[in-house]
Amino acid sequence: DLTMVLLSTLVSIYYNVIIAYSLYYLFASFQAVLPWSDCFQWADDTCSKHPKGFCNVSLEFNITASKNLTWVEENNASCIANSTTFESVQSPSEQYWDRSEE
Repeated sequence: DLTMVLLSTLVSIYYNVIIAYSLYYLFASFQAVLPWSDCFQWADDTCSKHPKGFCNVSLEFNITASKNLTWVEENNASCIANSTTFESVQSPSEQYWDRSEE
């Protein structure tokens, strides 16, 4: 008898947590711009929609410089092989999920 009551209680709590998360994200998605579509004011410095990092680039006169990947893409340059270093970033949706639990 007691085991069935405890098991039913645990299953009920588990079910209600799933329903609560579903309702929370359902109502959050009614906004014109989804809150997890970009890094807004709730995000920290590790939030990015694009990979962040640096690589070595050959410039004119055989000069090698370390440039960020955004600069490389905007200037249609290419990184020297095996010189790319990526920073640790989180997608906006991942950060929104992590921060909604705080």
